[in-house]
Amino acid sequence: MGLTQFELPTAARAVAQVVIGATIGCRLAMPPPRKIVEVIGLSFGSTILFCP
Repeated sequence: MGLTQFELPTAARAVAQVVIGATIGCRLAMPPPRKIVEVIGLSFGSTILFCP
């Protein structure tokens, strides 16, 4: 069926990791919404720097 040969694009995988990580971290810390937006922005910025 070819299901095991599917590869998620690097950018999509990086975005998913940032979203999942930020969501889990924010749920544990319970910060104000402004801090959540700030952290997500920093996460995307650092992800872009590390993408090939």
